[in-house]
Amino acid sequence: LGNSWNKYYELTLSVYKELAEVEYLNGNFEKSEELINVILDNAKSDIEKADAYRLLIIQYTLSAKYTEAISVLRKVMIVLNLELPREEDYKVVIENEMNTIKTRLLNKKVETLVNEPEVTDPEKKIAIKLLTISMPTSYYSSPELWTVLVLKTVNLYLSFGNVGETYGYSCYGILMAAYGDFKSGYEFGKLAVTISEKFNNKSEKCKGSNVFANLIHSWVYHIKNTIEINADGFNAGLESGEFQHASYTLMNASVNLFFMGKTVKQVQTDIAKMLQFTQKVQSNVASDMIIGVDLITKSLQSSMSDHEFDFFKEDEKYLKVCSANQSMMSICIYKIMKSQVLFLYSNLDIAYKEIMDSSSMLSFIVVLHPVAEHNFYYSLILCALYKDAGKEDRLKYMTQIKINQKQMKIWAESCAENFLHKYLLVEAEIARIEYKNWKAAKLYDESILEARKNDFTQDEALANELAAKFWLKTKNY
Repeated sequence: LGNSWNKYYELTLSVYKELAEVEYLNGNFEKSEELINVILDNAKSDIEKADAYRLLIIQYTLSAKYTEAISVLRKVMIVLNLELPREEDYKVVIENEMNTIKTRLLNKKVETLVNEPEVTDPEKKIAIKLLTISMPTSYYSSPELWTVLVLKTVNLYLSFGNVGETYGYSCYGILMAAYGDFKSGYEFGKLAVTISEKFNNKSEKCKGSNVFANLIHSWVYHIKNTIEINADGFNAGLESGEFQHASYTLMNASVNLFFMGKTVKQVQTDIAKMLQFTQKVQSNVASDMIIGVDLITKSLQSSMSDHEFDFFKEDEKYLKVCSANQSMMSICIYKIMKSQVLFLYSNLDIAYKEIMDSSSMLSFIVVLHPVAEHNFYYSLILCALYKDAGKEDRLKYMTQIKINQKQMKIWAESCAENFLHKYLLVEAEIARIEYKNWKAAKLYDESILEARKNDFTQDEALANELAAKFWLKTKNY
């Protein structure tokens, strides 16, 4: 291009940006990064450089290069006079930012925030873009840093107005749900989608729909409703080239399919299509998650001891790949699903090990639906182990079961459709352990009916099986 940067600066900058984006969308990350570096060497303004860094952060995130992505964010935030805190200062910053948000939201209804004016300061606009596109990579690498980014973004909205990039409100909804304020979480999740539609920002609609469907919605309404929200979000991602979050939509949808009680055959059919997309756009995190669901459903089809499908060999390979990709969220959810399958096969010792392993990683899946499945199967596994445990372990097990039930009751009160049958089934198991036979019988029946009413076929079947085992062992019928 010779001397084009001097003679035709605006045109050259535009061409390089378009080329870098095209290469990134086609999965040619190395070539895209080369073009971005040319932009950084020649860009005249901080805002133009910041926009180039934005593309680089997206690419690093898709490639699971989280450390590099955060390093880029820190560098560019200094340029924009919004320096990020040191790790040792995260807690203080989080408290201060949260208090500021509460003050700014006093006497305001969430739904009215859609009418706030548009941001006019160009530096604040690009800062919001950079913060929002960095939230996924920070979520996977440091939940505390993710919280800092979310709160800073929301405070920028409340100080300067709305922009098309609404992901900060989506993630604030996640925080509210994590703190147990499911109603507020739902309202902010919905707000993010509404504002993105107002700005006709399909990329942000994709991001917002993913969060709304998979991290917020199910704590208030039936998980089956997420199918349509995810489909809308995925289509918005395709239309806008937002392949990163479109792939996240698919990975979460694959997990939802497993837990909402779809047939194994249907799950296998759907996730095959999902995996094809995530692998094409080279989204390692999403592909890891979907492959995990695939492995688990195969184990249900052929059993873990099937000679034609060596589950434990595939399991070992899978976990190594996930570790290399830093896919801690995928590992955690996979272990939860695996503990469920092991429980169904009555392999209780390994099921216990897997559920305990996943317990140490729950911070990576905060407010995703599998958190509730972890609670549920953790309790069921402990109930199953209780009879043959020693006195000390029995006390420990029952204490943990009751802690779990306290949380499950909160979820059931927020969304009976998704969680009441789970709460009732564990209560039935507790009554069985305590030899309260008629109470147990009544609770088993209530759990079965509640699961059937809400189309959780797998949980209805499980409740029937546990009820049958109870009656077979009950002498005083």
